[in-house]
Amino acid sequence: MNNRPPLVHPNLLRSLGGVGFFPSLCTIQEIVETRDGAGGVSETAVNLPGLEAIPCRVATVGSRDNEVRRDAFTVEIATHDVFLQGYYPEIVPKHRVYVDSEAVYDILAVNHDSQKRSTVLRTQVLRT
Repeated sequence: MNNRPPLVHPNLLRSLGGVGFFPSLCTIQEIVETRDGAGGVSETAVNLPGLEAIPCRVATVGSRDNEVRRDAFTVEIATHDVFLQGYYPEIVPKHRVYVDSEAVYDILAVNHDSQKRSTVLRTQVLRT
């Protein structure tokens, strides 16, 4: 059993929000497919309850060499990390993150620190 105190004070992430460390707000979304009477499929992004307006910071991780080009689209693999202020175990790679009501990123992987205090989303941008 490990009875050592945590390496980082439990209130550190909360206090960093007050000094501008998390300058953006993120909302986690899920894509819901609906079929119409003619058999067509439409997709709608739905905000997940309890995962809206999360203080966050977006950081670029890739370079221009970190992409796959096709005729119709370019996929940039792991283009950004999104650091969330808090621990969110309910976020999974099928979700996406909407940042500052502007940018949308597909979530590739979700990472947590060993103390269950923070969440980092490894994301990508899909351009058509």
